[in-house]
Order: sequence, then C-alpha cells, then structure tokens
Amino acid sequence: MDSTSANDDDNKIPPENMIVLVKCDKENSELQDIYVNKNNYKIGRGRDCNAHILDVLISRNHCILKFNNETEQWSITNLSSTGTKLNDDILDKDKPQVLQIGDFIKFSESNKFKFYVKEFIENGPKIKKQRLDESVFNEEIKRQKAFAEEQELKRREMEDQLMNKQKEQEELKTRLDELLKCQQEAEGKSEEQHELIKQLEDKIKSGNEIETQLQQNYNHLLSTVEAQKQQFEQLLDAERLKWQQTLDMTKQEKEAMEKKMLDDMATWRAKQNAEWTTVVDDLVKKEKDIQKKLADEKALLEQRLIEAERALQEKTVLAEQLQNTVQNQQVIVVEIAAQEESLETIDLTKDDIRPGSSKSNSAIVDKVGNILDEQLTCQICSELFVTAVTLHCSHTYCQYCIYMWMKKKRECPICRAVITTISRSLVLDNFIEQMVNDLSTHHKERRRELVNQHKAACRKMGFGNINPRKKAVRGRP
Repeated sequence: MDSTSANDDDNKIPPENMIVLVKCDKENSELQDIYVNKNNYKIGRGRDCNAHILDVLISRNHCILKFNNETEQWSITNLSSTGTKLNDDILDKDKPQVLQIGDFIKFSESNKFKFYVKEFIENGPKIKKQRLDESVFNEEIKRQKAFAEEQELKRREMEDQLMNKQKEQEELKTRLDELLKCQQEAEGKSEEQHELIKQLEDKIKSGNEIETQLQQNYNHLLSTVEAQKQQFEQLLDAERLKWQQTLDMTKQEKEAMEKKMLDDMATWRAKQNAEWTTVVDDLVKKEKDIQKKLADEKALLEQRLIEAERALQEKTVLAEQLQNTVQNQQVIVVEIAAQEESLETIDLTKDDIRPGSSKSNSAIVDKVGNILDEQLTCQICSELFVTAVTLHCSHTYCQYCIYMWMKKKRECPICRAVITTISRSLVLDNFIEQMVNDLSTHHKERRRELVNQHKAACRKMGFGNINPRKKAVRGRP
C-alpha cells in the first residue's frame, strides 16, 4: 500500500459518525447523494476533491467538511468565492461553522445544489438485536447482596449466642465442681445443698441441649449461605455468558455493516468516476469544437482582410485614374473635389456608380453603414463602439458594456478567456467618429444619444474613462 492509500485509511471514520448529504431535488439526475466517510471531506469541481460536482457555478475547491474526534461534531468551511449557504445563511470564507443533523446546505445560489444532512447509520442493515434486561440483572445482584448481609448478621448473632451459652455452661460447671468439692469436704450436710446441686446439674444438662441446638442451627445457616453463594455465582456466570454472546454478535454485525458500507462506497465511487469521465470527455469535445470554430472564424477573417487589402489597392488605382481624369476635365473639378473625401473610404470597384449623382451619395451612405454594422459594433450591446477598449485576447467592446459584464463573470464573452488586462483603443474611437460624420443626420443624432447614455451610466456607476497612458488595468474596474 502506498502513502496515499495509507493516508486515506487514517482519514476514514467509523460508520456511526458518518453523514450523508441528500439532494433536495429528487428529479435532478445529474447529482447524486454525497456519502461523507472521511474526517476531511472536500467538495468541488477539482480532480483532488472527494466529491466532484462538474458545473461552472461550483468552484474547484468549494467547501470542506471536517469531523472533530474530541467533540464528535461535524463542521463546514466555505472555500468558494461564489458562496456556500447553511440554512439560507451565507457562510464567511475560511470560517468553520458547526454542522447539525437536519441542516440544509446549498452550494452557490442555485437550488439544484441544495442538500440536507442525514445520519449514515440510518441507511445501514436493520438487524434485530437481542436486548438483555439489565434492570432485572441489577435487581438480582442487589437482592443477593441484601440476603448475604442478612445471613451474615444472623450468623454473627447465633455465634454470639453460642459463645455466651458456652461461657454460661463453663461458669455452671465451675460452680458444680466447687459444690462437689464442698460436698466432698463436708459430707452429710444439709438437704439444701443436695437440692442446689441437683438444680445446677439440671441447668447444665439443659444448657448442653441448647448449645447442641445452637450448634446445629449454626451449621445449617452456614450450609444455607454456602448454597446461596454458589447459586449466585452460577447466575453471574450465566449473565456473563449472555453478555459475551451479545458483544460477539454486535461485533459481527458491525463488521458486516462496515463491509456492506465499503462495497456501497466502492460501487458509488466507480459510478461517479464513470460519470465524471463521460462529462470530462464531453467538455473536451466541446472545447475542441469551439477551437475548431474559432480557427474557422480566424481563417474567414484573414480571408476578408486579404480581400479588403485587395479592394484598397484597387481603390487606390481607381483614385489615381480619377485624379488624372480631373486634371484632363477642368469642367468637373469642383464636383469631383466635393466628393473626394467620401470616395477615399468607399470601395468603388464593386459598383458602377457615377460620382456626383444622388444615387452615388445614397450608395456611399449605405456602404459606410454596412461596414460600421459588420465590423465596428460591440458584441454585447450590438451598437457602434463607445469608448472602445481591447482585452488581452484581442476582442474589443464598449467600456461600459465590458465593465457591466465583469460584474457577473471575469471572462471574455466571445472566447471565455479570463480577463487580465484592458487597454483603451483611441485609434478605433477616432475612426468611428470620422465615419459617423459622413453619415446622415439621423445616424449622427442616434450616435450622440448613445454616447450620452454611456457617459451617464458610467458616471452613475462611479467609474470614468480608462487613462490611455495605463496600457494594462488589473483587478476591479
């Protein structure tokens, strides 16, 4: 086993501490329930995450779930800039928050990434366990202890009575011996002494009988206590055996549940990996299609550029021919000079229109409008560039439009490249203004209103034009 596998094994937690993030949207087949089986469980779009959610709204490292072995509590830490919500409250970034069973977690603002926290052990095998009546066992122990104390107290009382009786018997025997001795010394004395001796002998005989009975009671009590002790020990042995069998059964159930959990986790991980591989392949295919499309568009633009250069050369030749015609025909010098400025910006090689006619002026305005609409319009607002700015990926937009776009996403709307630099395009602004001056009054008024709207919006948003001396602008606008 390599070091990675060893770390994964150390990172695992017992099943009773595991949790499951259950998706709230049951109809969403793209997401699966998340089984959290490690004390450091990372969720996100990156390859190194334990749970992969392949969506642009999910960060590469979105959040991490941790289990504290001391407090036996779960916590969640937000690592994403798009946000993680716990019970509809937005979590602070890099600040752990205690996680409870029944809490709701939502990744980003979309409800399709909403989960609720559930205990994993509820999904384990439902095995009926043998339960021991512990209260009966404890009551039996207390009863046996009380009985033993009571028997011990009776034994001591009988022992004291027996000792007192033996002591009394010894005193009676001593008095009898003394009387017999006195009788021997004074034979033939009064009948009263004989009577006293007879009473003492009767008391001694009665004391011997009582002593014998007490001895028998004492022996019977000892045998009874011994029998009760053996019975109590047998009961304890039987209860210990039942407890041991129950513990062995619980251990087997735990091993079976852990094995089933590992099998389920392996199946789920294999399924997740297969789905993730399919999604990645689809993303790679889409990326290749986009690159191919961009390459085709680039080739088309290059072809258009070649055609424009060829048209410019033809226009230059035509302009020279017209200049020669002007020198030869002095009569129309004034008319040709009035239209010279318009002719410098129009490709006259494709239309056979005579200079100076009303039809020529209309055609010139139409061509200028077509060039502006096709080549010099913003892809966000579909209007002519207003304060044109160029990104590092060479795509150009209006300054206001690209800043409003960056509030949602910091990437190029066309090629999706991350925006790192923004440069002002003064040449393009000057060229558009000169071209608009040659258009009709309607187009000029429309252009003026659009410029004023953009300037007012920029002032309202709190930012002005980019300083043309600062070629690259990083960070927030």
